[in-house]
Amino acid sequence: MVSNKLFIYFKICLSIFRNPFPYNMSDHLSSSDEYFEAFLKLIPKSRAYFEEVLLQFSDELYIEHFRLTREMTEELANRFANSEYYKWQEGDSEKVTPLKYITVFCGFAANEATSFRKVFDRFDITKSTLFKIVKRFTYFLSNLSPGVIKWPNDLEKVEIETHFRNKNFPGVIGIIHNTHIRIDKPAEDPDFYLNRKHFYSIQAQVVCDYKRRIRDIFVRYPGSVYDSRVLSSSPLNETLPEKCGDSYILGDSGYPCLKNLLTPFRDNGYLTRRQRNYNYILSTNVVFDAEEQVIAPEYDIVLNEDDLPDRDDRDGVAVREEVMNNLRFVV
Repeated sequence: MVSNKLFIYFKICLSIFRNPFPYNMSDHLSSSDEYFEAFLKLIPKSRAYFEEVLLQFSDELYIEHFRLTREMTEELANRFANSEYYKWQEGDSEKVTPLKYITVFCGFAANEATSFRKVFDRFDITKSTLFKIVKRFTYFLSNLSPGVIKWPNDLEKVEIETHFRNKNFPGVIGIIHNTHIRIDKPAEDPDFYLNRKHFYSIQAQVVCDYKRRIRDIFVRYPGSVYDSRVLSSSPLNETLPEKCGDSYILGDSGYPCLKNLLTPFRDNGYLTRRQRNYNYILSTNVVFDAEEQVIAPEYDIVLNEDDLPDRDDRDGVAVREEVMNNLRFVV
């Protein structure tokens, strides 16, 4: 379970610092992972891999395989050098520079198909050193998160709302979605972690803005728990009215419709034109862009009465009706 927790931490932490690049990256795996494995095989083993080979990477290739720009890598390395986690290096253990620390970490964390052995062999470090790098840098990133994951301030809310207004949905300051973080099969109560997609996971409830910045995150529940239950148990459920004010966030049909969380109308075959128009505009804003897909709507997840989210809030339904009636027809 310790390794599972570390894996969850660094997958989340890594996403915090990920910039919106024009690549089609999924929540967990990049399509480039297989190519990275093949790429490593083409590179002869060399003690100068970090010192020489990586310098030959183009900026695009570097981003593709390490998920960070070179500038961001250097910035994090400088911050890490002054942290208590880097200063732990004492005694006769292998010494690793801060820049190599983060490069090794990203080489492992950002390429899920890459094995432990391939990473420590490629970077010419020992297995125990790689374990220390993953552990310490994960804790370092985790402690940075409170200063990075922040609800938008007033100026940022205006910027975000303007973006969604230009996309025909005014008043929106974020999008909420639950994503599944893949883990190994737990030794205890594995069925609780088996999600509807038939793999073991921990759920992360995430609120993002249009630039894919994480504005709020809640990680606790196993994969079998419904989105609405995760929301009702999260701190966001209590603080959402204060955080949003007269604005709201968008969610899929797995969530209840609340005053500050608007969801689509369920299509029972009798939706009005305005309701269909509302659903269409909401779905296009949740997806963002075909090439910038971070949060995808899942309107087919409600299969039976047991799967339905908690009852819609009366004020939420009223807000949704008001918003629906004020939207411009696009379909």
